[in-house]
Amino acid sequence: MVFAEGGTKTTVRNIPTPKADRARFCLSDEEVLELADNAVAIEAHYGRPMDMEWAKDGLDGKLYIVQARPETVASQRQASLFETYVLDGGGEIVIEGRSVGEKIATGEPESSTAWRTFRSSNRAKSSSLIRRPRTGNR
Repeated sequence: MVFAEGGTKTTVRNIPTPKADRARFCLSDEEVLELADNAVAIEAHYGRPMDMEWAKDGLDGKLYIVQARPETVASQRQASLFETYVLDGGGEIVIEGRSVGEKIATGEPESSTAWRTFRSSNRAKSSSLIRRPRTGNR
């Protein structure tokens, strides 16, 4: 993603990453250690595990923490417990995508781009699978 030039309505544009760049690490060892130091300082400040997002500026080459919020998935796991899940049986695959966790989900898929409207509707059930549009090139 780069800043768009020329006074267009769009302030950024996505450009493909060259194949050679995709095959190499984007950070040096020193930059990884810098991010780790920042993460330790942020977690010490808030006194809890944090989920942090960072960016590397293409112009000045500096690393920036762009967001930090309480981490709510991995920190709730018991360190001494290792859980695995196996699907006993089969069925028609009605929806695919990336999950946040590692559990197996079942239910009726719902396509909704307006979560609040869906949640307050009579269609929402605890077993509903919500399909959301992709928010990036993952």
